[in-house]
Formats: sequence, structure tokens, C-alpha cells
Amino acid sequence: MTHIAYYVSGHGFGHAARQQPIIKRLSDLCLTIHVRTSAPQKFFQAPNVVYHHQQYDIGTVQINAMRLDAQATFQWYADFLQNRQEALIAAEVAYLRQHDIRLVVTDIPPVACEIAAAAGIPCVVVTHFTWDWVYEHYINAYPQYSYIVDSITASYHKADLLLEMPFAHPMPQFDHIEKIPLVANPLTQTRQQVRDAFDVPDEHKLAVISMGGMDWAGGLDAIQHKAGWTFIVTPAAWEQVKDWPHTRLVGYGHGEFQNILAAADLSIGKSGYSTMSEVIVHQTPMLFLTRENWREHDLLAAAMRKYNHSIEITHQQYEQGDWIHWIDELAAREGSLPTLPTNGADVAAQKLFDLANR
Repeated sequence: MTHIAYYVSGHGFGHAARQQPIIKRLSDLCLTIHVRTSAPQKFFQAPNVVYHHQQYDIGTVQINAMRLDAQATFQWYADFLQNRQEALIAAEVAYLRQHDIRLVVTDIPPVACEIAAAAGIPCVVVTHFTWDWVYEHYINAYPQYSYIVDSITASYHKADLLLEMPFAHPMPQFDHIEKIPLVANPLTQTRQQVRDAFDVPDEHKLAVISMGGMDWAGGLDAIQHKAGWTFIVTPAAWEQVKDWPHTRLVGYGHGEFQNILAAADLSIGKSGYSTMSEVIVHQTPMLFLTRENWREHDLLAAAMRKYNHSIEITHQQYEQGDWIHWIDELAAREGSLPTLPTNGADVAAQKLFDLANR
């Protein structure tokens, strides 16, 4: 059986969630996939997956779900480059050789490209954005860390191929680019099965409030007296709402969040790439927050406006509950929207399978 290594960022849950269906498809194709990540194992429950928990990038240091600490992010990366990257590369190369790894895939730890280059193994990046592009946004305020951006760009340049997901920014650091369709997880439960599992009354609409796997509990006073709705929330918010009869808890151990998003009449919260893909594919309207000082936001917001019934609100509006009056209208919106291919997992997996078996 052919072996590949798959390095996935543990920043939030989005990178893991969007690689989940590709990895499952690779498992179906009888590859052995060595997942190397700090993301939870729940995303990689498939035959032929060998899971290893380790941090390979920082993404961004989060103050909370909506705010990041750019300086702490740069400090982490400076320490990583100076004190840890060289030893990590050596250890990973030894692992790849021990297990006869034929291909390295990454979303999007740059060190994976260095590991593959050092091992003499082809490397494929699967993403719509890169960390050098994100960090570049903050360099004017922290010019002393510009070498970090340069280092990451140089690492990505060692990749053999980029499989570019939709809604990407220009990525000239890659010499070879192939576009793939939108990636989304297939459903494993029906709408009624989800409603039954969360004991949603027949007469209620269902909303899910999520910040992409990151803690956030603000803005929920608005739902306390909202009639005709059941609200699913994540653990960070549960303490605040647990005594309200129309709230339900979904634990962080839930590994197939796409079923909830597809069953919901409305999604509310942070529109990371994976969440955005799921609500577009499953046509779930979304009330999403503006992510200030986050470079990716404009890419995602433009996609949401074109392909999804959605309303964008500010952080302040969310905190003040100045959004509850929109949810009935948004959930009831009708009208056709543009569509796009959604078989990205199959396309990406087949390409990776072919490369690994050359």
C-alpha cells in the first residue's frame, strides 16, 4: 500500500475540516495517510489513517475567535525558525524515510515543504491562501519580522504543485498551479435525523451558532426570548445559555459538523473558509461577522455575497444583539443563486493518488 504524509494546520478547525473529505477519499482509494497535525483526531476518522499530534505551524495567535495577536504570532514563528525548525525537519525526514512516504501534502504548514525537499519527496500544497500572504498584512507595523514572510515564501516555493481551492488570492510563489472545485464534506445524516438528535420541536426553525472551533460567548442575550427557534451552540457559550429551553449543546468532539450546517435553517457566526464552503454547498443562509484586520475576510465575504443568502454584521452589532431581528427574514429568503462545482474532494484526491503512485 502506498503511503503519503499529510501536514495540516491546527489553527482553528477549518484546515482540518476541509482536508477531512480529501483524506477520506484517499482512504477509499487504499492509500495510507500519515496525518501530521495539532488539529483534533476527530477530523481524521478513516481507515488507513495514521494520526500523529504535533504542531507544525502557529497560524495566528488568537486573543479570541475574532481577534489575533500579530506580535505574539511573529514571536512564535521567530522562535520556531531559530530554535526548532531544523530539528523538526530532521526528525520528520527520518519518519518519512522509515515509512517509505511517496508524497507530502500540506494545508498549509510551510515547514512541510522544507521536509519534503530535504527528503527528496514531491510536495503538494492544497489551499486558497498562504501564511506569508496573511503575515504580510501586518509587516508595516512589525517590519523587524519581514524575514519571516520571506522565509515562508521561500519554503512554499519548494512545493512541486499547488492545488488551488476557489476564492484564492494570487500565489506567485508556486510555479505549478492547478485549480480544483470547492471542497465540502458529504452528509452522513438527514435533516430530520439531526433535528431528532437535538430534540428540535417540529414547529421550530433551527439555527447553529459557531465561531469555527474557537471560544466565543458574546452576543447571546439576544436569543433568550426569541420564539420559534432552537439554537445549537458550542461549549464556550453553553454556560451562558444552558438554562434556556430552546438551546442545545454540540460538543467539540462532534466530528461531522457539516450535517448540522446542512440541517440548519440559519448559520450564525464566523465565516471561515470551511464553514463558508459548507453553507454554500448546502444552501444554508448565514449571518456572518466582519473579521476586522484579517486579510482573508474580503475574499470570503465576496464569495458569501455571490453564492449564499447572507447578511454581514459587525463585531459590535453581534455583541449588542443587533441582529436578532434579521434572522426570520434571512432564513426565509428565496431566489436562485449562482452555483459552482463542489466535487473538489474527489478531484484533489485523485490527483494526489496519481502523484503518489507515479
